[in-house]
Amino acid sequence: MLSFAICLLVLLQLLPLEVVTRVQNPPPIRQVDHVIIFAENPNPIVAFLRDTLGLAEAWPISTFGTFRSGGVSLGNLNVEVLQVPVGRASNQLPARLGGIAFEPEPLIEAVAALKQGSIPVGQPSSAGPYALPPDDSVAWTTAALPSLSSPALTVFLCEYSRLDIRAFRARMVASLSERQHARLGMCGAYELVVGTGGDSSYLAAWARLIEPHHSGQPLMLKFRNGPRVVVDPNLPRGLRRLVISVSSLSRAAEYLADKGISSRRTAGEIEIARDRAYGLDIRLTEARS
Repeated sequence: MLSFAICLLVLLQLLPLEVVTRVQNPPPIRQVDHVIIFAENPNPIVAFLRDTLGLAEAWPISTFGTFRSGGVSLGNLNVEVLQVPVGRASNQLPARLGGIAFEPEPLIEAVAALKQGSIPVGQPSSAGPYALPPDDSVAWTTAALPSLSSPALTVFLCEYSRLDIRAFRARMVASLSERQHARLGMCGAYELVVGTGGDSSYLAAWARLIEPHHSGQPLMLKFRNGPRVVVDPNLPRGLRRLVISVSSLSRAAEYLADKGISSRRTAGEIEIARDRAYGLDIRLTEARS
């Protein structure tokens, strides 16, 4: 009961607030809006995340202009599973983490602030509107962040129109909470880990984004809402890991065992076996109250 109360408290903290205490010198980015998983066949990955792990459905697999994707949600972070041509997902893996979309503060101001900080920003490009099943309509404007991207990772700004993103996230928080009984007990996304593969120039690009807003090691970008982003120079380049908060590691371990999903538990987290997670590095950590 105590662990559920902790998780509920964390979920409530994900809801949008009218009054917040701003951190000093806040970044021109509000939070991570969504991550992208590349997959040749999105259906089994979406089903695993939604039906086995218990993420909320953000939208069913649908076609949006030139691409096809399905979305699930951790309340404070959407996970988009994007269909890609054969051979584009990863080397011999069904899926890979391949994209980070930041919500800007707002787009025009964010672009100016990033350029002032010597962070290149691509030309904004708009798309939509498209129907967002079941009842929404969405359009968006994106702007690439090429110095933070690599062949293994696409990083960009994403600003929505025709969609109240805060109301949308509030619905996802409620849906995620409803789904956690007799499941993993997920409380939201805790951390994204980006590797720079020993590339000093790539590490420096991330440092230009992070260091004006956070000092110390490891390089870490924290937001008022959503997961933090940690940069690890010792991991291969790309988005290497998604860490999810759960109300209780013991409860999560029991659930995975009941589902026949192998995992490895260390002192502070559970790593889901990658062969069961379609090649994805998904880890669980106990929620901080």
